[in-house]
Amino acid sequence: MAGNPTCKGIIFDFNGTLVFDTRQHEASWHDLIPRLRGTGFTEEEFKQHVHGHTNREIFSYVYGRELTAAEGDEYGEMKESIYRDLLSSNPKACRLVPGVEAFFNLLKDNGIPMAISTAAPAANIRFYREQFGLDRWFDEERIIYADGTLPGKPNPALFNRAIDRLGLPAESCIIVEDSTLGIRAAQASGAGRIIGISETAEGRELLRGWGLFRVISDYAGMDLDVFA
Repeated sequence: MAGNPTCKGIIFDFNGTLVFDTRQHEASWHDLIPRLRGTGFTEEEFKQHVHGHTNREIFSYVYGRELTAAEGDEYGEMKESIYRDLLSSNPKACRLVPGVEAFFNLLKDNGIPMAISTAAPAANIRFYREQFGLDRWFDEERIIYADGTLPGKPNPALFNRAIDRLGLPAESCIIVEDSTLGIRAAQASGAGRIIGISETAEGRELLRGWGLFRVISDYAGMDLDVFA
């Protein structure tokens, strides 16, 4: 990366971006929601009310009223415990996306500021840090998660906090996302570049419709040219 780079920092969403765990998340919802309301989520509900949202927001939608923080935590942990069991019991899914560890090492070795910004709750963050050794690359304060103080996507608040923690102007940051709600949040944050990622050809085709800087299937071959 020669000269003065256009972008100087990078922020990653987590679920579906650093771990391809969408199936496990959706399976946990399919398990729990019919038991709570009698019918499961439709595909449209997943798109509009689940992906990118905090658990409190999702369960508030399910029950048709604003849940308290304690209620959101209680119901959220019911769902997340199912998800963590499903993920940890599937070795093919319970791994970082191919190529990302090498990319993380490259970023760290070159002093590129990086952060994670996710709607996942604290219990999942503890699981991810232990399971994937995230502390090798990310300082604790640069893992932004749903701590009850920020709205979920498409509100840009989660990304705004990550940008603040990097200490960079938004236009100097790259955001990597997998969902349309996340892309809307990234755009609203003012990020200089957005990279879309999906493990499926269908997902990548959908992401291309957003006119992103780049759309990838994994991190193999990713280098510092994305900052140039």
